[in-house]
Amino acid sequence: MIKVILSGYGKMGHMVEQELIKRGIELVEASEDIRSTNPDITKQCVGIDFTTPDAFRANYRFLAENFKAVYDQLNRVKPAAVKGTYMKNITVATTMGPGVKVVVE
Repeated sequence: MIKVILSGYGKMGHMVEQELIKRGIELVEASEDIRSTNPDITKQCVGIDFTTPDAFRANYRFLAENFKAVYDQLNRVKPAAVKGTYMKNITVATTMGPGVKVVVE
């Protein structure tokens, strides 16, 4: 089962929380500061971030250092019906912004 952490818990975070509840997905934590979340918990969860660009810049190093946990979690929730390679590449982007290709080694 997917577990979720929300960062930047404003209006959009509240809307996402309601959608998670409707779908039976566990919201583990909602916080304005992702760095306050226990790293052991983040390794088990998918993170959804609604912070401002300034907050992203302040948290960039933390997010980059912990992105491998996100990648590992996405592979763990691979549907049983999917055969072969589940993810060939990952791109991270804002809703209306350019994407950044992520290389996981």
